[in-house]
Amino acid sequence: MTTIDDLGLTARSYNLLKRKGITDVDVLLDMTDEEIFGLYDGAKAVEEITAKLRPLRKAKQVQKEK
Repeated sequence: MTTIDDLGLTARSYNLLKRKGITDVDVLLDMTDEEIFGLYDGAKAVEEITAKLRPLRKAKQVQKEK
Protein backbone atom coordinates (compact mmCIF):
# COMPACT_ATOMS: atom_id res chain seq x y z
CA MET A 1 0.00 0.00 0.00
CA THR A 2 1.33 3.41 -0.99
CA THR A 3 0.49 6.33 1.26
CA ILE A 4 0.12 10.00 0.40
CA ASP A 5 3.43 10.54 2.21
CA ASP A 6 5.11 8.95 -0.82
CA LEU A 7 3.71 11.52 -3.27
CA GLY A 8 5.97 14.38 -2.19
CA LEU A 9 3.10 16.83 -1.87
CA THR A 10 3.33 20.34 -0.48
CA ALA A 11 2.01 20.83 3.05
CA ARG A 12 -1.19 22.42 1.70
CA SER A 13 -2.08 19.44 -0.48
CA TYR A 14 -0.98 16.88 2.09
CA ASN A 15 -3.02 18.51 4.85
CA LEU A 16 -6.07 18.76 2.60
CA LEU A 17 -6.03 15.02 2.02
CA LYS A 18 -5.38 14.25 5.70
CA ARG A 19 -8.32 16.45 6.74
CA LYS A 20 -10.53 14.54 4.31
CA GLY A 21 -9.32 11.23 5.77
CA ILE A 22 -7.47 10.18 2.63
CA THR A 23 -4.14 8.55 3.44
CA ASP A 24 -3.93 5.84 0.77
CA VAL A 25 -2.91 6.60 -2.83
CA ASP A 26 -5.16 3.80 -4.11
CA VAL A 27 -8.18 5.73 -2.82
CA LEU A 28 -7.08 8.74 -4.89
CA LEU A 29 -6.42 6.59 -7.95
CA ASP A 30 -9.98 5.30 -7.78
CA MET A 31 -11.36 8.86 -7.74
CA THR A 32 -12.05 10.88 -10.87
CA ASP A 33 -10.46 14.30 -11.29
CA GLU A 34 -13.92 15.78 -10.75
CA GLU A 35 -14.24 13.97 -7.42
CA ILE A 36 -10.82 15.23 -6.37
CA PHE A 37 -11.71 18.79 -7.38
CA GLY A 38 -14.83 18.43 -5.22
CA LEU A 39 -12.67 17.92 -2.13
CA TYR A 40 -11.59 21.53 -1.87
CA ASP A 41 -12.02 24.98 -3.38
CA GLY A 42 -8.27 25.64 -3.57
CA ALA A 43 -7.37 24.93 -7.16
CA LYS A 44 -3.62 24.97 -6.52
CA ALA A 45 -3.70 22.04 -4.11
CA VAL A 46 -6.07 20.01 -6.25
CA GLU A 47 -4.04 20.66 -9.41
CA GLU A 48 -0.91 19.47 -7.62
CA ILE A 49 -2.64 16.30 -6.43
CA THR A 50 -4.00 15.44 -9.87
CA ALA A 51 -0.61 16.16 -11.47
CA LYS A 52 1.10 13.76 -9.04
CA LEU A 53 -1.52 11.11 -9.80
CA ARG A 54 -1.22 11.30 -13.60
CA PRO A 55 1.86 9.06 -13.94
CA LEU A 56 0.48 6.65 -11.33
CA ARG A 57 -2.79 6.37 -13.23
CA LYS A 58 -0.92 5.67 -16.46
CA ALA A 59 1.13 2.96 -14.77
CA LYS A 60 -2.01 1.42 -13.29
CA GLN A 61 -3.67 1.43 -16.72
CA VAL A 62 -0.67 -0.31 -18.27
CA GLN A 63 -0.80 -2.96 -15.54
CA LYS A 64 -4.49 -3.59 -16.29
CA GLU A 65 -3.76 -4.01 -19.98
CA LYS A 66 -1.15 -6.73 -19.37
